[in-house]
Amino acid sequence: MIRQLRPLGLALALAAGVAFAAPALAEAEGFNKPGFEAALAAAKAHEADVDFAWLRHQNLLRLDYAIPDWDKADEAFGEIDTRPQKALDLAREQLALNYFDLFAHVVSEQSLTKLGQTEAAKAEHATVVALLASIVGGKDGLSAEHAFTVVSISEEYQTLALIGLDVKNQAFANTDDGHAYDVLEASDPDTGETHKIWFGIDAFFSKELAQ
Repeated sequence: MIRQLRPLGLALALAAGVAFAAPALAEAEGFNKPGFEAALAAAKAHEADVDFAWLRHQNLLRLDYAIPDWDKADEAFGEIDTRPQKALDLAREQLALNYFDLFAHVVSEQSLTKLGQTEAAKAEHATVVALLASIVGGKDGLSAEHAFTVVSISEEYQTLALIGLDVKNQAFANTDDGHAYDVLEASDPDTGETHKIWFGIDAFFSKELAQ
């Protein structure tokens, strides 16, 4: 799947922190349904200045910390070349459940491109960039201090796939200040170079312990 995603050309700029700084989340903030619905509508309308970091966190609260995995992702990617409308339909089913699924937006973009719907594909591409930017937050992910911020484990793996890295293994770490991290060892399939990528998981880690 990574080989299909790498041509998006997003991650080198994003991982280097060239642009897009995600705002800090209020730790004690509860779910704001009116605010979430208004911001989600703005995101779906592809309006500028949508705060995807806040939206992703609010979505986590909306779903009571149970972000749905996309179990049809492999099927959808496999349909893009031969049955792009089928792939698009599968992506839209997932987006109806979780509008912030990176892979579903990537499938949508590539399917719309195959279907000749160029402007709609560009809009999906912009959403992928915005979502990735809200995760990366202008950091490089190579240390706890510069960790990417995620709201689910699936975001970790989707982010690395879009960056173009193959995951080798995963470990948990915490720091003296009490923050929790997943540290994923990942390699570049072109160069063989290995990196340890840090993800801040405070948003959902404490909830997992309570369950």
